[in-house]
Amino acid sequence: MENDVINAAFSGLFHDTGKILQRSQADPTRIPLGSDKEGQPVHAIWTQNLADEVRGNFKAVALQSVYHHQPDKSRLPIND
Repeated sequence: MENDVINAAFSGLFHDTGKILQRSQADPTRIPLGSDKEGQPVHAIWTQNLADEVRGNFKAVALQSVYHHQPDKSRLPIND
């Protein structure tokens, strides 16, 4: 239970970090170099770019937070 709360808190903090990265660009409509748009909003692609750098226990949580707009496209199973 405690891990679920920590994971939920991390996911909530992490899920829109891509907006900060996106809005810091000279052209906020561009996606990171080497990224595929995959039908995701641009900020989610920036979050994906950052999530790819996460290591350790929070990797799965970071990747799940990328797909909060389209969970069916997630690369990881969603735990119910």
